[in-house]
Amino acid sequence: MKQWNYAESDQSKGPVSEDELIQLIQSGRLPRNTLVWTEGQADWQPASEIAGLLPAELAPSPSELLPPTLRTKGTPDDFAASGEQLRPWIRYWARLVDFLIFSLIVGVIFSIINDAALNRMNDTVFGIILLLAYIPVEPLLLMSWGTTPGKFLLNIQLRNEDGSKLSFSQGIMRSVGVVIKGQGIGIPLVALITHIYAYKRLLNQGQTVWDESGNHTVAHRDISGWRILILVLFLAAVVAPIVWEVQSELPAY
Repeated sequence: MKQWNYAESDQSKGPVSEDELIQLIQSGRLPRNTLVWTEGQADWQPASEIAGLLPAELAPSPSELLPPTLRTKGTPDDFAASGEQLRPWIRYWARLVDFLIFSLIVGVIFSIINDAALNRMNDTVFGIILLLAYIPVEPLLLMSWGTTPGKFLLNIQLRNEDGSKLSFSQGIMRSVGVVIKGQGIGIPLVALITHIYAYKRLLNQGQTVWDESGNHTVAHRDISGWRILILVLFLAAVVAPIVWEVQSELPAY
C-alpha cells in the first residue's frame, strides 16, 4: 500500500498509509484539499484532485473543483469568483448577447450591400452561415481583450488553467467545439440535442467537453443590478424591431 506525506501547518508530516490519510481527512482533522505527496508523484497535490484517493463521499462536488480565483498574466488583479459556479443559463445568455451583436452588424452590412439577396435567403441557412462566420470572431476578442461583450456584461471569465488568456488557435479550437458539440451547427433538431447534452454534462461533471479538452477554466462573479438592466434593455432593443415588422405585415381588420 502507498505511503503518503501530507502538509500540515506548513510542515511535512508522515509518511502514513493510505488508510490513515483517508481517516485523517474523514475525521475532519485534515481538509480535503490538504497537499499530499507519495513516491512517484512529480509534485505535491491537493488530495481532492488525486483520482481514486478519496472515497466518493469525501470527493468534492463539481463546483468545489473550480478555483475561487483566476489570475490573468500581465495584470495585478484577481478575478475573484463568487456565488454558484455552475451557471449554464448565464453562459447561454452571454453567448447569445455576443451572437446577437455579431448578427446585427452582419445584417446591417448585408442590407447595405445586397438587401434583396438577404431577404431571399432561408432563415435557417442564414443562421448556420452566421454561426460558422462567428467562429473566428470570439477567439480574436478573447486573444486581444480577454473577454467578449456578453461575458463582460454577465461577469464571466474564461482563461487557460494557468490564468493566461486564450491564444487565437486555442480560441478557434474551443469555438469549433462549441458550435459542433454545443450548438449542433445550428441545425434545429441536432442543436436541441447538443444543447441538452451540454447542459447536463456541465451540471453533472462541472465542465463542458470543449473546456475540458482545452484545459480552460470558466469562473463567475455575482451579477449586479445594472448589468441585468443593460441586458434587458439590449434584448428589448433587439426584439422590438422584429415585433414591429411582424405586426406591420399582419392584415388590418
